[in-house]
Amino acid sequence: MSGGSPTIICRGYLNKQGAFNKAFQKRFFVLLSNGELRYFERAKSARAKGVIKMHDAVSVQLTERKQRGKLRTDAIEISMRGTRRVFVLTGDDIHLWFTNLKSSIEGLFESGTR
Repeated sequence: MSGGSPTIICRGYLNKQGAFNKAFQKRFFVLLSNGELRYFERAKSARAKGVIKMHDAVSVQLTERKQRGKLRTDAIEISMRGTRRVFVLTGDDIHLWFTNLKSSIEGLFESGTR
């Protein structure tokens, strides 16, 4: 990326599993071209609740979860380098988010950001 502000690649609501309390919370996510995945309490929130730096991601994968007795591929797991932290995200358009997150990591590899 050459100077300037990062552009928005993808944005929308997803459910994020908590690190300690394993309940899912609805959060508004924004994936930026600089590899930051920011999440907010609401779309109109001015300040991010957190940032997942995709350059620290070891892997991004779709996972299956059992829901109402059926296996569904509807979750993304993002494993982070240097920690045991795994972010779990679910929601609508999960396959689109997965594609964009994978592309984000590949773009970071190609640009030498990692």
